[in-house]
Amino acid sequence: MLDCLQQQGCPAIVTTGIAVPPRHPARRAPPPVAAAASAVALPPRFPMPLVLVAPGLLSLPAAALDREAAFARLASHSGEPQVEPMGIAAALLRSSRWPVDTPVAPLAALGAGIDPGAGFALIAEPVHFDAGRADIVLTRCVDDLDGAEAQALVATLSDHFAVDALRFVAPRPGAWFALAETSPDIATTPVDAVVGRSPITHLPQGRDAGTWKRWQDEIGMLLYGHPVNAAREARGCSSVNAVWFWGGGRIAPDRGRAPVSVAAASGRTADIARGMALASHGTTTPWPPGPHWIGETLRLHAPAGDARASNATVIVVCEAIGGVAAAAGETSAAGFARARLAPALAMLEGRRIDALHLVADGNGVAATWTAQAPGRLARQLARWRKGAFRLPAASAR
Repeated sequence: MLDCLQQQGCPAIVTTGIAVPPRHPARRAPPPVAAAASAVALPPRFPMPLVLVAPGLLSLPAAALDREAAFARLASHSGEPQVEPMGIAAALLRSSRWPVDTPVAPLAALGAGIDPGAGFALIAEPVHFDAGRADIVLTRCVDDLDGAEAQALVATLSDHFAVDALRFVAPRPGAWFALAETSPDIATTPVDAVVGRSPITHLPQGRDAGTWKRWQDEIGMLLYGHPVNAAREARGCSSVNAVWFWGGGRIAPDRGRAPVSVAAASGRTADIARGMALASHGTTTPWPPGPHWIGETLRLHAPAGDARASNATVIVVCEAIGGVAAAAGETSAAGFARARLAPALAMLEGRRIDALHLVADGNGVAATWTAQAPGRLARQLARWRKGAFRLPAASAR
């Protein structure tokens, strides 16, 4: 009996040769279940964030998001979102711990399959201007071009501007870039901050602004009446009657930049994320990623005395959410919540990542929800506290 009690961690009181436990022991042995639980290794915690990007999510009705418990779970950990006036690209950079003024055009080109090398790259967004009674408005980015239409329009622009050493390329119908040999002295505005507004106050600024404003006028004349646009208008589609330059710059030299691992679908934001991975010597994976990709990627970058790895970031850029295909699959609120958000929250609540950033846009606004890995008490409170996933108000136009 004495041996049994000592094995259980109970001090013995010996009287008349019989060992009995004290009436009020100073310390109790843990229950068998608790002891077994303490022997189980907890999942490793990786000191890096997961950035989950959902283009178009904020265009969905609030009721569609309210029906999914994952959004309320996120809100219970994150609170109010941070609105990003410069659009989803800036929100992606900020959440990934990159400088917000990083030129995104060379990254997007790299992610779309065009290596700008040491040259200067700008995003040349195909857009549609509408002329009202008092002003011109950039009403939309034209994202429904087919390959032949895009190549015909880009060829017209490249032929015209060859004398200026300005080349236009379109690796994808909706992804246009202007490549220059020299760096112009201009400051531009992201297209997301201009859609729905007059472009007049957002035209290029700087010493070379006059040249680029003149070129934009020339582009308008080249596109007006172009056979591609004439055919589109006859079908009731928006014409490409302007190009919006933004995000220009060169790829900065890699000076110990932390690696970025990316799984991304298609689209401009996905291109930027892939370019971040390539520029940082990180990794990219085809879409959709496998079910264990995030866990494997976290283990790959688990720091082992490597300062760069300890600052690594994992980015997942989903397919655009909403539109005519939003009734089912991952492009619906339910599909995104089930396939992407809920597993990410499980990793956060299991403390396998340091933070979860949900970056989303739509309805004229971009925003980020940031949730830190909760402690035990915070996890318990989150189960009882009902969070409200509040959509930020649409930006004023």
